[in-house]
Amino acid sequence: MAQWEGRAAIYDVVVDNLQAAEEEAQQPARRFYKHEDPFLLEEQKFKKMFRLSKQLARDLIGMLTDYLRQPTRASAISVELKVLVTLRFYATGSYQEIVGSCIFSAISQPSTSRCIQEVTDALNTHNILNAWITFPSTINEMETLRTRFYNKHQLPGVIGVIDCTHVAIVMPSGNEYPENIYVNRKNYHSINVQLGTQVTPSALGS
Repeated sequence: MAQWEGRAAIYDVVVDNLQAAEEEAQQPARRFYKHEDPFLLEEQKFKKMFRLSKQLARDLIGMLTDYLRQPTRASAISVELKVLVTLRFYATGSYQEIVGSCIFSAISQPSTSRCIQEVTDALNTHNILNAWITFPSTINEMETLRTRFYNKHQLPGVIGVIDCTHVAIVMPSGNEYPENIYVNRKNYHSINVQLGTQVTPSALGS
């Protein structure tokens, strides 16, 4: 009797192990991507890919570090990679899957999307906006800009220039933002964006 109970116990252990192995095999395998360090690129190639010099990219990464979630495990995406993936997307306007599959980022499309959202939100925080988007607020500042514009371009009385463009968007859903108000004269959905700058742009990457 004792011998039979011993065999039954061993049988139960074997069955449990087989079931666990089968369940593990049915789980989708996690994909780990290996990416190369883009900072090892030549300066011109780096700038062509990310539209910033290496030093400006490092400065931007340092500036955004406190505003982005830090990696919590070995496979988590670093702050550096989040920023570079987003810069690559800004530079190309390409599909997220293509941006993510680049050997210098090598992450999935959903991860690419989360990186872009997180970095874009960080860039739009109050502190970042106030540090980089400014306009002359005193008479002396305006006079200085007028002089610089005239000295460089022979344009009198100018303190800044603007330009506008239509940025295509996905048709909004829901009643809060009626989609028809975003249809432009070329019959596609867009947001009319205006950019202003001084005679010597001070924005990153300019």
